[in-house]
Order: sequence, then structure tokens, then C-alpha cells
Amino acid sequence: MTTIIEAPQRAEAIKGYMSKRGFTLIEMLVVIAILAVLIGIAALNFRPLGAPLQNGAAQLESFLKQARLRAIATTRAYRVVPVPSSVTTLKLQYANNCNSGNTWTDDNPVRTLQLPDNVTLNGTAWTSVCFNSRGAAYNNSGNPASVTIALIDNKNQQRSVQVLLGGGVRQQ
Repeated sequence: MTTIIEAPQRAEAIKGYMSKRGFTLIEMLVVIAILAVLIGIAALNFRPLGAPLQNGAAQLESFLKQARLRAIATTRAYRVVPVPSSVTTLKLQYANNCNSGNTWTDDNPVRTLQLPDNVTLNGTAWTSVCFNSRGAAYNNSGNPASVTIALIDNKNQQRSVQVLLGGGVRQQ
């Protein structure tokens, strides 16, 4: 059996309900939706912080591109070499051409690349990458060649940066 509430009683029941302190379901859902969007944006912004290998490969790619551009801009040969006895630091040097033997000079100011923590150069298959005044790539023997530089992290994941014969640089 249903009870019929008259209009004045219904108005008082609604007024009593509305006068209680608290949030409605709609208000709570809106707040939760806004928080979900903000957390999603924050998670996307912090994601690169947890990927040192990808960051190291991107930094190495940029460093090699910078060396190539400096070679073209100054019409000198620029090379990227590992700092002696280091598997995490690279430096930039210049000379008149890529076949300059031991006459390389550190770029001034000295430009170095420190790889992120837990990322190292993998192996010694390469000892330098040289860019001539036209931006073409040469290997450590002074011969035109593509060079691949491998990076490895503490989880044994690898990422490579390849310098193409024409001087282009890309991640693999």
C-alpha cells in the first residue's frame, strides 16, 4: 500500500533533505572526474623521468646533431669521443679535417655529454664519430662510414643511435 503525501508535507521533506550538510552524488562525480584528468596529465609528464635509457639516447642524438651543425657552421671537422676511462661521458673536439691524427683540440668552452644515471656506452666498437665541414660522417679511421653507438642500462636493455654516412642521426 502506498502512502500519499500531500504537497505541504512533500515540500517540508524536500526542504529537510536539502538542508542537510553534505555533497550530492553529482558533485562527487564531477570532482572525481576532474581529479582523474589531472592525475592522468601528471602521470604523462612524469613518465620520461622513469626512462633514463630513452633520455640518454635522445641526449646522445642531440649531442651528435650539435657536433654536425658546429662542423658545418665553422667549416671545421668536429668529432665526438668518449672521455678517457669513462663509459658515461662524451666530449666534443675539433680539427681542420677528420684525418688530423693527434691534432684534435677540445671545443671551447668544453662541451661534454654526461649520460643519465645507470646508462653507459655499450662496448668499444666505436672510438669516435667525426663530421667534416659538409656534415658527412667519418669513423675513427677517418673513412666515410656509418657508425652505431649502443647504450645499455642497468636492466640490460639496449638502445642504439646511428650516425648515417651523410651525417644524419637517428635512434634505433
